[in-house]
Amino acid sequence: MSDTLNDVGSADWQQRRVLALLDECLVPGDVAKLKSLVSGDCRIVFPGFEGRGHAGVDELMSMIEQVFNGCPTKSYDLWIHDRRAVNVHGSLFGRMADGRRMNGTRYTDTFVFDDEGRITDWLVFNDLALLPPA
Repeated sequence: MSDTLNDVGSADWQQRRVLALLDECLVPGDVAKLKSLVSGDCRIVFPGFEGRGHAGVDELMSMIEQVFNGCPTKSYDLWIHDRRAVNVHGSLFGRMADGRRMNGTRYTDTFVFDDEGRITDWLVFNDLALLPPA
């Protein structure tokens, strides 16, 4: 993929872009469930990461499979502005698009849901910007 975290972080994604990425990164049987959970105006935001390095989105999207298969590293419910949210956090392992390895890179994803249980906001916090240069 040509997208980077910088590209994603500076834009509000439309539902079709989110679902296209999920289609590529999830087991096909899970995609229908995801489509029923994602709101039409869902945004993916990377606070504080814009302009601070590049990474392919494939590795980031692989976390979603854990979340929606019900086996995140750790998760807990919270409430944001009277909306239910689920916070998922843990560590990333593997290789980034530019070849750098992620050995325990920390992440926290917060999914905010509407009253019908669809994801309306998705906040991603991680320390990818702290990885050494390629």
